[in-house]
Amino acid sequence: MLRRRRRQYFAPAARMCSRLHSAVPILGFPWTLSLRHFLQESLSWAWRSAGLADSCASDIQVFTINPDLMLTPGSAKGASLSGSAASVASRGTNVIRACNSGIQTFTLAGTTLPSAGSKNTGLSATGTGADTVGTVAVHVYSGSIEVFNVATLSAPALFGSNLNNTQSSTAASVKIFAAGTRAIRAHDSGIEIYDITPAAVPKLGASGGLSSSGTAITGNAAGTQAVRTCSGGIEVYSLPQTNPTRVASFTTVALSSTGVGVCIKGTSAFRATDSSVEAFDISTAATGTITPLGQTPATLLSTGVGRTCR
Repeated sequence: MLRRRRRQYFAPAARMCSRLHSAVPILGFPWTLSLRHFLQESLSWAWRSAGLADSCASDIQVFTINPDLMLTPGSAKGASLSGSAASVASRGTNVIRACNSGIQTFTLAGTTLPSAGSKNTGLSATGTGADTVGTVAVHVYSGSIEVFNVATLSAPALFGSNLNNTQSSTAASVKIFAAGTRAIRAHDSGIEIYDITPAAVPKLGASGGLSSSGTAITGNAAGTQAVRTCSGGIEVYSLPQTNPTRVASFTTVALSSTGVGVCIKGTSAFRATDSSVEAFDISTAATGTITPLGQTPATLLSTGVGRTCR
């Protein structure tokens, strides 16, 4: 149980694994919905208003979230093979899937995902990350960041890129903020902020700590704060539009050898590892304090982990 001021945070729930082939219950909270997913090869989830888009190494699939918090799977749609990982992001009916050779675009129609287009770019040996806002999509990988114009989903166009950045031996992660003008790229030695409005995609600043098994990044709704999780901790950054500043970190956490996930709900951050889910109060992070709220054990994972809140 995770407790804060004697209030229960986790409701009893079952957990889901690998591919879901029938309706199953998912982890619920009194004021949020959260998923810790198992990865088969490398699996990524993106929230839609009425469902989940799920991508793995060779396909993409929509799950409907029912009123009773059960998931009903739709038909899987074949996608470009990605040997090192896949990532998915969505806004409205636009779905962007990143693989180790570029991006694919889909248009959500009910519970189906008709293919729209694709764009091949640089190869990645260490996994990918993706995010999208409006007509912009961002793809990050081992040492690079690429920005796409996805105004016409059937013909996504590479708008700009920056290919000479901090190398990451594990999968990178990305989050767009500042009304679609900036992106945070998280890698195994910190974070970087980029201006994604010019084609050169210049790096504006960097900060952070080491991680041996992958990172995850997310931001608050206001775009003023980011949370990065890594194999041995959780970090909070202030987000000016130039140089990020790490304002707080907490390292007395469950170690994770196969990756991490993170999400924010209000002033709470949730960190998923290969064996547990942890909750933290980040309301006083600006003054240097991250307060652990508790931890709940989870089935040991051998191939990665992710997390999302709603």
